[in-house]
Amino acid sequence: MSEVKPRPEDTLIDAIVVWKNLFGTPQESTMRITFSMARILAETAEERRDRWNDSKSIYTLRSDIAHGNPKSEKLSPAQLNGAAQRAVPISVELLRTVMLSHAHLLTDHKNDAERSAAVLLS
Repeated sequence: MSEVKPRPEDTLIDAIVVWKNLFGTPQESTMRITFSMARILAETAEERRDRWNDSKSIYTLRSDIAHGNPKSEKLSPAQLNGAAQRAVPISVELLRTVMLSHAHLLTDHKNDAERSAAVLLS
């Protein structure tokens, strides 16, 4: 299990950097990143929907923190720790899966926007 930094907000933001660097774009980031992740990490439509909902909730929480949304100030330490604890293994799984089963996304596509388009259109 990965170690969580003293501030779970930092762990959460750091873990999501993986997601953004693989599939992020300046527009529609949440949708493109979380749809791409669900497509890469899940086999069935039901699994993809579950993965998408989970990653979307984590990503939204991270965005609230990173962009100073006042909602984020009301989060409990347990909520922050829970999201950070979920984000790190997802990031590891995502990197492992891309490197082992979808390495072409890294070699054939020069940026995150191209990678997410390739995943979403495949």
